[in-house]
Amino acid sequence: MFRLFVLLAFAIAACGPSLEDGGSEPASGDGSTGAATTSGALGSSGGTETGDDGTSPDGSTGSVDSTSGEGSSETGEVPTALCNPPDQHGAFLEFHESSDWAAFEGCDEDSIYFERPGVEPIDTVDGFDALNDAEVGLLGLPSVYGVGRGFCCDGSTMCLNVYAHRWTYSLPELFDGIDAAFGELGDVCFGIRVLLQGEEGPRCEADDPECLPLPVCEGFNDSECCEAPPLDLDAPRIPVGDDLSNGTCTHDGECLIFHTVCGDYMTPSKPGFNQCTDEIREAYCGCVDNACHWYEQG
Repeated sequence: MFRLFVLLAFAIAACGPSLEDGGSEPASGDGSTGAATTSGALGSSGGTETGDDGTSPDGSTGSVDSTSGEGSSETGEVPTALCNPPDQHGAFLEFHESSDWAAFEGCDEDSIYFERPGVEPIDTVDGFDALNDAEVGLLGLPSVYGVGRGFCCDGSTMCLNVYAHRWTYSLPELFDGIDAAFGELGDVCFGIRVLLQGEEGPRCEADDPECLPLPVCEGFNDSECCEAPPLDLDAPRIPVGDDLSNGTCTHDGECLIFHTVCGDYMTPSKPGFNQCTDEIREAYCGCVDNACHWYEQG
C-alpha cells in the first residue's frame, strides 16, 4: 500500500542563484525529456578548476574573450564565431579533441557551458524543437538525468539545458555525448548549459548534536501513512526496505531521502514520487553498519 505525497514540479533553470538543496528540477511542459534534483558546486568532479585570478592549478590562464579569438589554452584557441554573447558563460575551459565544441565555466558555480561556432543560431524554444530527436541521445549518458529548454544566463537567450549528476559526470563524457548527438546537424550554433545536480556534501556534520536520522515523512504531514515513532537514538536499528536503501556512510548526516529511497548524498537521485509504503511507514533513514538504510527501532 502506498500513498502519493508530492509529484516534483519541474521548472526552467535560469542563471542567478545557485541551485538550492534539492529544490531545482528540470522543466516540464517546455520540452523537457527527463528530470533531476539537488545541487552543489562545479569542480566536485571532472571540471577544470580555475583560481580567483582566472588561472588554472598549473598556472595557465583560462579567462578569455570568447568572441575575440585572442588568448589560448593548452587545448587550442578560443573559437571566433560563437553565436551567443560572451556574457552567457564564464572562463574558457577546453576544446573537444575531435570536434569544434568548446567548454566554458557556467555563469554560476553549478553549471558548465558548451558551444561551437556556427552561422545559423538557435535561440528560441521553437528553434530547439528541431533538436528533439538529436537531444534524446544525451539521455543515454550515465550522468545525465534530463534535457529541456531554459535560459542561458541573461534571462532572454535560450539554451538547451542538460541535467547531469555532479559526482558521476566528466568533461570527456559530455563532450563525446554532445558531439555524437549534434555533430550531424550542420552549421547551426546554440548554447548548451549543463546544470550539475547532486548534493555537494553531507547535510550535517557528525559532531552536530542535531545531525539525526530522518523520519520517512520528513517535510510532510500525513498521519495516515507516516507512522514513525519518536526517535530513540539508543534503540537498536533494525534494517527494513532493502530495495529502497543504498549508498555508504560513516554517520547519519551522509544519508538523505530521495522520494522513497534512503541513500547517501552522492547517490544519483532518480525522477519519481515521494511516497510511503507499508515497508517503510514506521522507518527512519540513517546510517546502519556503514550503509544508508531505512530502519525501524527495536
